[in-house]
Amino acid sequence: MLTLLIRTVLTYFFLIFVMRLMGKRQLGELEMNDLVITLLLSEIATVALVDPSKSILHAVIPVITLAVLEVLTSYLSLKFPKFKNVLSPTPAIVIHNGTIDRRQMQKARLSLDELMCELRQKEISDVGQVQYAIMESSGKISVIKKASDSPPTSAQLGIQSTETGMMRTVFCDGIYADKTLRALGRDRNWVNKQIKARGLTRDTVFFVMADDAGNVRIQEK
Repeated sequence: MLTLLIRTVLTYFFLIFVMRLMGKRQLGELEMNDLVITLLLSEIATVALVDPSKSILHAVIPVITLAVLEVLTSYLSLKFPKFKNVLSPTPAIVIHNGTIDRRQMQKARLSLDELMCELRQKEISDVGQVQYAIMESSGKISVIKKASDSPPTSAQLGIQSTETGMMRTVFCDGIYADKTLRALGRDRNWVNKQIKARGLTRDTVFFVMADDAGNVRIQEK
């Protein structure tokens, strides 16, 4: 039992390490080659965990090989675009200027019901609203609305808007996010002043968030 526990822990951290080396792309939408790698990693890890008679090297060596192969194929795909087309299908335009391309849908084996389902999830009920719908290599469908059906921007309305950036956590449950504070050009004293200005104390505050423009959001516990 102890041996199995140790093998499980070692395999877990080893796979985490390998996935970190392979990059964040593995954590997003999987393309064909990424899916194959992920399935193989899962299978290899399972063998290492459930078969104590086999050395853990039986899992380590194949996993390292797959990791190197993934990094190598990613590099080749960047340098040689045609090589990428071998590993995964190219994006296909299934709607152009409100017209569905039946031929592309057949090549992608995409039914009309599936296409309409994807559009409804993007709050589009009429194909005529779509300028482009593209089936990406990952199988997801990207949609670009026609300009006439897109919400107007501040620039189009002649409204001057200020960039505030995104809200980021700078303090949570008594812990300061020093790296985030440095990125915002702030420090712990600034956080304490913001808390004190609202008549609160660090012990009663759940979190403090701030953006690039200096806007602050504080929530009590």
